Parts: sequence; C-alpha cells; structure tokens
Amino acid sequence: AAGGPASPPVHRLRFSLPAAARVPECCGGGEGMVHVHVRAPDAAGRAARLSPYSAHVDLRNRTFDLYVKIYPGGPPAHNGVSGYLGGVAVGEGVHVPEVRVWDWHRESVRAGLVCFGVGASECLGPAADLLGAGAEVRMVYASRHAGDRILLDEFRALLGGHPGRFRIRHCVS
Repeated sequence: AAGGPASPPVHRLRFSLPAAARVPECCGGGEGMVHVHVRAPDAAGRAARLSPYSAHVDLRNRTFDLYVKIYPGGPPAHNGVSGYLGGVAVGEGVHVPEVRVWDWHRESVRAGLVCFGVGASECLGPAADLLGAGAEVRMVYASRHAGDRILLDEFRALLGGHPGRFRIRHCVS
C-alpha cells in the first residue's frame, strides 16, 4: 500500500473469477485490461453505490486485480465503494454487474501515455507490451504527493530493460 501525507492508501486487491464468469475477448485474444463496475451494498442515505475500476485480468489463474485508493468513511461525503472494497474479507465476493473491454493500438511505434494516481496501473501493461514490440514510449506520471506513486519497481524495471526507448517523468502537484 502507498499513500502520501494527506492521501488515502492504495491497495492491490485480487479476486477470483467465478467458474461461470465470461470476460469479453480483448487484447488480441490475450490477457489485458477491462473496465468493471463494482457495486457496494446500499448504505443509509445512499443507494446504487457503483464505481468504475480498471481490472487487470489473468485468465490462466482465473483472477483479476484492482488497484484501489481506499477513501475513509462513506456516504454522504462520497459513495463509499472504495471503503467497502477495503473492508471485503478474504474469500468474500463482490458484485460486478458490468465488464467492458479496454484496449489500445499494439502496432504503435511511438506512444505517449499520461497517467494520474492509481491510473498508473492502467499504463504499465500497455507500456510493457509496446516496449516489448520495439516501440518508444514516453510517459507522464502525475500524483498529488510523491508518496502516492505506485508500481515504482515495475516502472524502474522497464527503464532498465529498455534504455533509450522508455522515459518517464514524475510530476507532483
């Protein structure tokens, strides 16, 4: 988990896919990213608590990961889905009423990516795939606080593995 001085922590949550789960084909038939909507149980003063997240799908292990900034509290300050996810016990299920494919142009030879906060998790996979195919990738990674940055070891590995073809600029507001 990461977090800055005034920022809530970020958690990577791994969920098993039910046997009957259907994941839309994406990413040239391979693994990749999908957008999911997660629904939290209704709370006092707040019904239909629904939030979108980017899910990193691993079809071989029948799992998906969510990177979630866990905001404390809940309604009425915000809809409380992240707080709900932060309190889900191991083995407990969550309701995901919608799954949508998220894909990118794999044939690009040069790409620029702009990532904000936990959205860096959405940029890591495409950057790695594009670099693996020989492309040049430039990335701006913006965060509110330096301590909010996540996946730094993974980005450092890309920098070391693709010198001259991968550049990343961290911006802190």
